[in-house]
Amino acid sequence: MILHTAWDGTPLRNLKVKLGCYPLLDENITSNKFYQFALDYKQVLKDLERLGFKLRYKKAIGGIKGLKDEVASIKSPLQKLFDYRGKSFLVKGLKFFLDYILLSSFAGHMMLLVLQLEK
Repeated sequence: MILHTAWDGTPLRNLKVKLGCYPLLDENITSNKFYQFALDYKQVLKDLERLGFKLRYKKAIGGIKGLKDEVASIKSPLQKLFDYRGKSFLVKGLKFFLDYILLSSFAGHMMLLVLQLEK
């Protein structure tokens, strides 16, 4: 089996692209000033299936992280929730609920793909 993570253009990021919220990549930027590498998970999946892999599991990961990294006005409270390691069932439940809702509908941070080579 192979484990691969890839970025998914979420509805939030797609909206921000349409609104022009991201700066255009300057061709003069050196590699020490640019660190992000993003892949479209659908294209990764298509490429791997063409090579004989079969998708076994897919899951969006990091809804809270995705939202806090994209919306500066709510970053602080979401960062506190993201970092929470306490024992409160209420806070843990809130964290799970928000993460699940955000993942499935709006702002997941990345996509986990588990594939198996078919023989």
